[in-house]
Amino acid sequence: MTASTKSLVLRYFRMWNTGETSAIHDVAGDLLINHARPDVSDARSLADDIRRSREEDPLLHVFVDAALGDGHMVSVVGRVRSTTDNGVRIRSRTWAFRVDDRIREIWRY
Repeated sequence: MTASTKSLVLRYFRMWNTGETSAIHDVAGDLLINHARPDVSDARSLADDIRRSREEDPLLHVFVDAALGDGHMVSVVGRVRSTTDNGVRIRSRTWAFRVDDRIREIWRY
């Protein structure tokens, strides 16, 4: 994994944490395959999804514990903090990304 690949993936999570998506076209491709969210299929729909999710839950936050990869594939292990009717919920998550000049494919587990 190159420093720029890791940086690109970390920028993706920074967008989720801040809601700032002005550089979305630098991060995600115009054709995006999102296996967890088939309706999020390009940079624009990803930006819309981030904005909508942050509006619904302003305390939403992704904690990245580790980013590992080789070449065009990057795996990230972390936790997602969200709010529910019963309070704060923290879930462990794993993501996988296929990256070239931008994020092209996302898996979430």
